[in-house]
Amino acid sequence: MQVVRKDKISETVSVYLDGLRIIAAALVYLSHEKRESLTGGFLRPLGSFGHEGVVIFFIVSGFVICHATTGRRDDFRGYCIARLARLWSVVLPALCLTVCLDLAGSRVAPQIYAVPGLPPMWSASWHSLWQFVAPALFVNKFGGISIDPGTNGPFWSLCYEFWYYVAWGVYVYFRSWWRYIVILCLALAAGPGIMSLAPIWILGAALATLLGRQMRPRGWTVAGLGVSIVAIAVALREKYVIESALTGLCGTFGPVVQDYMLAVIFAVNLWLVASIRGQSAMLLASCAGAIKFVAGRSFSLYLYQVPLLFFFGALTHDWRSFVPRALLVNGLTLACVLGFAEVTERKKSIVKRLLGRFVGVAS
Repeated sequence: MQVVRKDKISETVSVYLDGLRIIAAALVYLSHEKRESLTGGFLRPLGSFGHEGVVIFFIVSGFVICHATTGRRDDFRGYCIARLARLWSVVLPALCLTVCLDLAGSRVAPQIYAVPGLPPMWSASWHSLWQFVAPALFVNKFGGISIDPGTNGPFWSLCYEFWYYVAWGVYVYFRSWWRYIVILCLALAAGPGIMSLAPIWILGAALATLLGRQMRPRGWTVAGLGVSIVAIAVALREKYVIESALTGLCGTFGPVVQDYMLAVIFAVNLWLVASIRGQSAMLLASCAGAIKFVAGRSFSLYLYQVPLLFFFGALTHDWRSFVPRALLVNGLTLACVLGFAEVTERKKSIVKRLLGRFVGVAS
């Protein structure tokens, strides 16, 4: 791919990407918040699109990483430090929080944690240690392994994303032919699960390249943008109908094909947004401050939400009144997310400096 210069990505696209981060995190949040045992099914109709939120995350991630790395003078080591700082600044605290809240909440109301498919509760065992270490090293879904850290199911996608980062770093920072051999070996080792969603991440990177080359749509962009929004709405509303039809046509690959279809629609939507000018761009710019504030804490929302929801759901398990319980569980969860974000996600520069010093000493 050609170099993508950072100054060629408009502020409109930057704000819209932040907006997509917020939407994706909200979809994932609602998919967990809807549990009857936690909030009485509050906002349940909106809680069916958590996986679609992850699809959006992958597109945005591929776009941002491509844009951030090409045209930069960082080496592979600097790239690894930046990516690990971004991840570990939230991943490690989230794992510690998950262990503490799961243990405390399961003692208060064990029935809240009696969920089919939830892994065994944390204990002083090698299994629990591996349950903590595997997601910290991003191997919890690698090569056919399937490990969830307690209640924190969203960790599955970080393993996927981490190995996409690794493959992209090899592609960008190593120029010899053997980089393709390394990427192929990584793909084979990662397994079909991780590789099945890699095209969505690559689609985001390809879109960043197109926009970097100033390849923007011309003509009926506003109409096209409207059509893309309607297509997204229809794809979400008729999610299960489409999934059933695709499963009939493609068998077990039906859900993956559905993910690809949705990813393409979102990519087209983002491509069309890049051509927005005039009042529409001004409207986005007027909301930029608020959007960037929330987006800067979206990673924290993604990783802290589930153990917090379970914990506060356990503390209020005997409440008979539906609305106060739902409001309290959601309010406390979101307040804690904002608080944790300020001392973790917003302080990732500290982790980056520590990693830089460690690597400097090690080398």
